[in-house]
Amino acid sequence: PSVVHREIPLVMGKAELRDIAKGFGEAARNVKHAGLDGVELHAAHSYLLGQVLSPTYNIRDDEYGGSVANRCRLIVEVAQEVRAQVGDDFTLGIRLSYEEFVGEAGITPEQADEQIEILAATGCFDFFNISRGAYHTLHMAIPPMDSPHGGYQEYAHRARKIVGNRAKLFLVGRITNLHEAEAVLPALLDGRHHVEDQRVEALAAGAEDGAAGLGRHHAGSAHAASPTVTSHVREPSRRAEEGRVASAA
Repeated sequence: PSVVHREIPLVMGKAELRDIAKGFGEAARNVKHAGLDGVELHAAHSYLLGQVLSPTYNIRDDEYGGSVANRCRLIVEVAQEVRAQVGDDFTLGIRLSYEEFVGEAGITPEQADEQIEILAATGCFDFFNISRGAYHTLHMAIPPMDSPHGGYQEYAHRARKIVGNRAKLFLVGRITNLHEAEAVLPALLDGRHHVEDQRVEALAAGAEDGAAGLGRHHAGSAHAASPTVTSHVREPSRRAEEGRVASAA
């Protein structure tokens, strides 16, 4: 049973999997018709798409289970269906757990590296939103107060080396003001721009490869005063200059 909902899951058949992909596509089309500029697929934290990626939950023995590539198959089909419904002038991103902290029983950073490559190679995604944790390790998904600020940077380094310039990266993890957001940007840019005193000087020249996630309750803080970060994070992807993006689990 689910460790959260205490329900016994049903193994989905091929027709149901096709319906899932079709439903995501229709939902994205509705979002576009509503006037928003993009959607984010939530494939982290043991939501449906995250469970498909994780060996903790996905024990299928068909083409949707087993290898990392097979466990990515449904998300690839979802992304392709979304693109078929909304076209290329609409932002599509995905949130991923880079580590589930249950060893080989769940997603490891090495598996996440493979996932990122497979998904980036589709050309469907404008950004990857990097997180961590799962239902079994929710304390890792939502960092407690004694956790280090900006503690997910190692995952951003790994993802950037794989993604290259194929997509943007978003990063979360106790980033509580814009000064901290600016400090973690080198992890997203992977050293391809000069960094001095924890400031990314190249941002003013138009670097646009990453964004640090900042909690909305911090956005009005008196410490949120860095123009290099604020001008940077307004650019979500190459498909939307100033976008409103909906998230779908």
